[in-house]
Amino acid sequence: MSHAFAELTGLPEAELRSLWRRGTPPPPGGIEGLVFRGRNTAAAARLGPAAGAFAKGFFRTGQEVDGCNFPVAVRGGEWQVDVAHPFGFFRVEPNSHPVRGQGPPAALLLDYGRGRAASFRRRGAPRPGLSLRLLELAARPLRDLLVQPPDSPPGVLLGRAYFTGTLLVPVSFFVLEALQPLTEPWAADPAAAGRPRSRAS
Repeated sequence: MSHAFAELTGLPEAELRSLWRRGTPPPPGGIEGLVFRGRNTAAAARLGPAAGAFAKGFFRTGQEVDGCNFPVAVRGGEWQVDVAHPFGFFRVEPNSHPVRGQGPPAALLLDYGRGRAASFRRRGAPRPGLSLRLLELAARPLRDLLVQPPDSPPGVLLGRAYFTGTLLVPVSFFVLEALQPLTEPWAADPAAAGRPRSRAS
């Protein structure tokens, strides 16, 4: 775990909000093909069994970028990400509806309402168990806005989760850090078959 990741996860919400407002959208090419570890900063989330820890993967599909979540366990400071059981798929795209008065001018949107789980399961991603399927259903109203905070190194990102309903309700901030490549066959870009694939740095 990097110093930047640990520092951000320990900041109070007011400081996270200031950094998030001043952030810039990370380029999709800088996140695709990677698994990120993450931690929710809300005190309530960190009281749960995973202490606020989670993991997300990002991968390209033709002209678009998609993502998903993975089960995670943290034991003795070691992060164990179960990439064999993806769940909670989402679409990644530039945010076209900035949060007026409180959000950054530009961010990446992680849209769980447009996740394509069925498509990736046809490509070989396994169907999750009941508990993860319930989490998928619960996550569909969620939208995350993701930025590169000022002065943070590449690969360390700051996001804010929102619940969509009649109003856009903020849920919590979270921090991501690049952890490892995502090499699962179902995450390979079908459009890249037969041509060299660029790698994110």
